[in-house]
Amino acid sequence: MCCNANGRMKISSSKTVDVAVYAALLLLANPAVALAYIDPGYGPLLWQAAVAAGLGLAYKLYRFFSRLRSRPPAERTDDSPASTTE
Repeated sequence: MCCNANGRMKISSSKTVDVAVYAALLLLANPAVALAYIDPGYGPLLWQAAVAAGLGLAYKLYRFFSRLRSRPPAERTDDSPASTTE
């Protein structure tokens, strides 16, 4: 591995992908049978979480765009071009 200008180790993206692929293969190669139980109340819980996330996102976007609409136009600063009125 090589160091960047800050002296920190730089990890290439191909090595990251390799590690992820090897980890996935190890998980899939496990011959054990998963004996898991899913509670019947888990489905409605997922629906409730999805609806709450959707409504929260909708409200956040509403607030964001309403603030953009209500914001007054930016005033000119010294860096901006001068107006032609003299």
